[in-house]
Amino acid sequence: MAKTYQKEKINPARFLDCGSGTGLLGGAVRKLWPDAHITGIDFADDMLDQSVTDGCADDIVLFDLMKADWPVEDESFDLVGAASVINYAADPHQFISNMADATRKGGHVMLSYLTGQKNTQSETDDGTMSYLWSGQEIKDCFAECEIELISSRDTQTYTGRGLHRIDSIIIGFKGHMGLPKRPNKKAP
Repeated sequence: MAKTYQKEKINPARFLDCGSGTGLLGGAVRKLWPDAHITGIDFADDMLDQSVTDGCADDIVLFDLMKADWPVEDESFDLVGAASVINYAADPHQFISNMADATRKGGHVMLSYLTGQKNTQSETDDGTMSYLWSGQEIKDCFAECEIELISSRDTQTYTGRGLHRIDSIIIGFKGHMGLPKRPNKKAP
């Protein structure tokens, strides 16, 4: 996912790694942009500590991203990214809205997520709920949060547990880039 940032010619000074865990995404960002200041946010403190130890985060915030009102300053990051974290959000709009709030005007929001042929929810082995959102739902959330869609593509397709799932990446810009607006769909 981090290489996609580079392809989109994004050069972040400050990166917020949402659901950073041990810093896999932060580490990839660090390799691409060694001078970027990386903040990891997650609810797993032992994993966050590891991300700092491994040099994948400059600072960390201990917080459950599924809650509202993230404890980061509004409009303070050039790039806000999340790898498959939105699949644990019961409300994708709230999650994307929080990502948008943390992103400065002119910054970028990027996330990867698993999507399915139809929206489903399931319980993982540890009792955590996970959700499959349609690509259109994610795009609609971007639009509602005033994140202009730059790119959306499927990267991998696989079948497991009776579901056909697609790993997708979506990138948006907070602000107006002058891209042509898509016509509004008219209700039938």
